[in-house]
Amino acid sequence: MIKAWYFSFLAGGLLITRQAQAALGGLEITSDKIGLNKESLWVLIPRLLNWIFGFLGIIFLVLIMVGGIIWMTASGNEAQTKKAGSLMTAAVIGLVIVGAAFAITAFLGDTFGPK
Repeated sequence: MIKAWYFSFLAGGLLITRQAQAALGGLEITSDKIGLNKESLWVLIPRLLNWIFGFLGIIFLVLIMVGGIIWMTASGNEAQTKKAGSLMTAAVIGLVIVGAAFAITAFLGDTFGPK
């Protein structure tokens, strides 16, 4: 014999399913408005990585400029010159690391991404 709780469980499940479908419909409308629904994950991830690598390139540029300004305003002060040189060296090392990371992610994206 079927118990009464079974019917309430079934009705509750149908209600939750309809509410979830309504919520997903709202999410699809929102994603259509901002343009995310038309692109796959294989398009969004490289775009995000390009933004991140671009931001890191801007940080490199700022560090090189700050190091150059410190060097130019050192007025022969050996400590300031050494500080500027180490800052610019660290920035170049960081650029090499970021460039290698970019090359690796581009290679992996081309190799394992959609054809």
